Amino acid sequence: MAGTAALADVNYPVLALGNCTSQESCKTFCDRPENATACLDFAKKNNLMSEAEIRAAEAVLKDKGPGGCINKGECETYCDDVANIDECVAFAERHGLMDGDELQEAKKVQAAIKQGIKPPPCGGKKKCDDYCSDINHLEECMTFAKAAGLMDESEIQEADKMLAAVRKGIKP
Repeated sequence: MAGTAALADVNYPVLALGNCTSQESCKTFCDRPENATACLDFAKKNNLMSEAEIRAAEAVLKDKGPGGCINKGECETYCDDVANIDECVAFAERHGLMDGDELQEAKKVQAAIKQGIKPPPCGGKKKCDDYCSDINHLEECMTFAKAAGLMDESEIQEADKMLAAVRKGIKP
């Protein structure tokens, strides 16, 4: 996302956004579907979003997001549910919303889930990265990562050594 300096440069009230008088009131205005185009135009003009965020917003405006989501929050909530992974990965691929590595990783997770491999109960990449960084979840996360093909052979060997140490009570 664009830096907070750009947000700090916004002068209120913002005529283009229904005369909103604060960041919070502008967000409320922009959360309404009928205001999405005006908000996106304002964000682009004032460099408030990254190119990737702009592409995603334009895709959702043009084609509604997975599950009919209409904004980033709704789309993230919908796509954090692994039951929706097929639709979310297809949407992201169709609109170029994931880079090559990220898309390949998502497809590996998707394939593993289709094979019946149970992912950790975290929902979404960011939440899973946080969940799996906790030593208490290391084993289940590594088991899934190995089964899904998310780790190469050297990473698997390192993970196995770490798991063996953790099982002996050694904390990394």
